[in-house]
Amino acid sequence: MSSSASSRDGRTGVLHLALTIALLALGWWLRTASVEAFSHLLHHDEAWYALNAVDLIADPRFVTFFPENNGRESGWMYVLAGWISLLGRDIASLRLLAAFVGLLTLAAVYRLGRELFDRWAGLGALAALSVLFWHVMISSHIVRLNFALLLVALAALGWARALRRGGAMRWARAGLLTGALAYSYFAAWGILAFLLLGGLILAVFRPEQRRGIALAWGAAVLVILPQFLYATTHTFLFTTRSTTVARFEATTLLANVLAWLRAWWIQGDLDDHYNLSGRAILGLTGSVVLMVGILAASFDAWRARHTPGGALAGFVVLAGLGIALAPSLVTADAPSFSRGAMALIPLGLLLGLGLSRIGLWLATRWPGVRGLQFAPLALLIPLAVSGYRDLHGAWIDFARRTAFMEAPLIYGFERAASTPTEQPVYFSPFTPTHPVVRYLSPLLAPRPVGAFDSHQCLVLAAEPATYFSLSAFEDVVAAHGPWSTIVERERRDDLAGALLLEASPLEALRARLAEAPEGVIADRLKVWVLALSNPTPAPGETVTLTVALQMTGPATAPLGVFVHAYGDPTPYAGGRMWAQTDAGLCDSYPPTVWRVDETIVQSLALTFPADLAAGSYELVFGAYTYPDITRLPITAPDPALPHVVLHSWSVPEP
Repeated sequence: MSSSASSRDGRTGVLHLALTIALLALGWWLRTASVEAFSHLLHHDEAWYALNAVDLIADPRFVTFFPENNGRESGWMYVLAGWISLLGRDIASLRLLAAFVGLLTLAAVYRLGRELFDRWAGLGALAALSVLFWHVMISSHIVRLNFALLLVALAALGWARALRRGGAMRWARAGLLTGALAYSYFAAWGILAFLLLGGLILAVFRPEQRRGIALAWGAAVLVILPQFLYATTHTFLFTTRSTTVARFEATTLLANVLAWLRAWWIQGDLDDHYNLSGRAILGLTGSVVLMVGILAASFDAWRARHTPGGALAGFVVLAGLGIALAPSLVTADAPSFSRGAMALIPLGLLLGLGLSRIGLWLATRWPGVRGLQFAPLALLIPLAVSGYRDLHGAWIDFARRTAFMEAPLIYGFERAASTPTEQPVYFSPFTPTHPVVRYLSPLLAPRPVGAFDSHQCLVLAAEPATYFSLSAFEDVVAAHGPWSTIVERERRDDLAGALLLEASPLEALRARLAEAPEGVIADRLKVWVLALSNPTPAPGETVTLTVALQMTGPATAPLGVFVHAYGDPTPYAGGRMWAQTDAGLCDSYPPTVWRVDETIVQSLALTFPADLAAGSYELVFGAYTYPDITRLPITAPDPALPHVVLHSWSVPEP
């Protein structure tokens, strides 16, 4: 080689390295440019992952599968647990972890492209995946499919390196990474099977590598075994998520194939979670590059078919693309970018191969022009510009205006953090089991945090408390009106009508609760009558009974309550039940979470029959455990009765 050629190769190598670093930096920037905005967003799925991670921190143990929320493989939760232990549970920190995982995926795909094809294909794959909206979006989310993409790239890289370079450690690493896919995301199961079955096929045609393939298989089986045992002993739980979305009808499959053909440059996923609704994956320019990559991969595979030990990388990548898209082809909502997300790895490789072959053609066509090998990267500029605009502009603004990333609720937590630390904080209309409420509540410590739906009940603290409400869905001010003194702190027209207020019980309510209750149930549930819309109900009338309830200690199970209207004789003596209503006891804020300093106000409606006869009547109240419907005993005023008498009246003769 001449000194000038060597010098030219050296300059090209330096430029290649500089571009690699620059593309990684670009990829990082695109995934973190809106961390501040993303820090005010948290989808309930993301909150579930984080809650599982917090559970692992509190109770370290080996878990293969979390059955909550339709079931989830556990690998991502262990990564989150380690991150939260080091850097805390704020949303911004979790977003940085997601971006870091995305960055590692870029690096792994770059190495994979080099291993399968050449350094130019690796650089092209890195460039394409760095700016691709689909991957930028996923690596901005705190989700396990982001982690699964990294594992897919690493597992494929492990096999590629082991096949080319051999070595027991490389084979074992390939198997371990492949087995880890069983703990990532159900859409990656196909890639797991593809890698292992591909190994078996190679073992048939390459006897010299059978020992290494057997080692990889053994390592993979050891890793998969715990998940396999869980799946066989908890089949229903393990398959809930996949079976609820699976569709195997021929018409559905055909429609899904057509949807994916359109997704590349006409219309993509309509779900705004991982896409800007309807946004195509590549657009026209990107689709042309992809077609060049597909043709190049197909040509390479055809040319290598009769070559002993020939490289079949092109065929493997094309087959991997089909396997990765398969989970979305057998669901009812294709093109689902979440269920087809594993296709991002072969997609990046094919785009990189297309860019490298275009660059090679240019360099061969005009050998005297320097840098033409890098020129095709300019084809990605439209993808980079539109991707940045659509994510960091349109999508972020859309997410801030809607509830699917819980922006209004998170705003409420941010505002509640500025309230007095001694005041309880309540969010409505939500529940304490809402994953975002559960995950963010410790950030408000030492404030007690609760959540309820004012359509079902009203929760009042003994002293002033902070309430955050979404007035687009409820009128919490009207709910408080008869019982509380209210001071509005902030009201917004956007963010679902975010409303921050302070409320404290009226003196009249305090005085009523200072009186003896109408009854005590099971030694702990006290009940007072606050209002009855008509103390002497007429035939055919619907009346509303409002009661106040307190617990002297939390219940061990959810409770239901009943209000019945009895005459003389009562139903226990063969008489008629004249009216009745049953309801959960503040289902959105159940007695299992009540504090002793709280009063729950709940209204119940009864409709009396048109043939209500003259005579004496009683409204009676009782409670029972739910769902087993076991009646709770009466403590006071009369333990001999099966209920508490709340009100008595008479209907005169007509």
